[in-house]
Amino acid sequence: MRDWSLFHWLVLALFLYLLWLALRPRKKASQADLESAAQAVTAPAATAGAETPTAATPPLWNPNAAANWSLVFTPIFGAILLSKNWTALRELKRSKGTIAWSIITPLVVIAIAILGGARARGIVSVVQGFLYFSYIVLWYYVSVRPQAKYVKVKCGNDYPRKRWGIPLIIAFVILVIFRNLDRYVFASAA
Repeated sequence: MRDWSLFHWLVLALFLYLLWLALRPRKKASQADLESAAQAVTAPAATAGAETPTAATPPLWNPNAAANWSLVFTPIFGAILLSKNWTALRELKRSKGTIAWSIITPLVVIAIAILGGARARGIVSVVQGFLYFSYIVLWYYVSVRPQAKYVKVKCGNDYPRKRWGIPLIIAFVILVIFRNLDRYVFASAA
């Protein structure tokens, strides 16, 4: 099995970005709707305690599970799901900040690939892996952890959860297509 090249990561990033575009909400809510929904989510949770979510708590993907799946599907996958969570929680500024990671990730991958070459071997490959792992750790502490804390404080541990089936199936299908596309593109070039 060949190593993933820069081409692999860019195609995967493109597919995941298109997935995010397909899943994002279509209806734009007015500012009054957003404020009343935010009050419905935060006010009862603050008075009733963090451990009892309200009926107004929207279903969310577990932020830490999204981070774990991002080890397989890149932080682009996690950024899309975390952005959807922020949107459901009516935190639109945070949603936009989180989705920025789906743009930053391909740039980081390109920079790391340029640093040592796309098909690096030996110590250069180890350095590239360390830099990418460091990037994932940074992404976790800057993007995932704040949402995990927010969800725990505002919604408690027993909030309604979204199912993982559809996002994981879509990401897996993209991954399979991506791997087979690589095999046919590079096999025909040889």
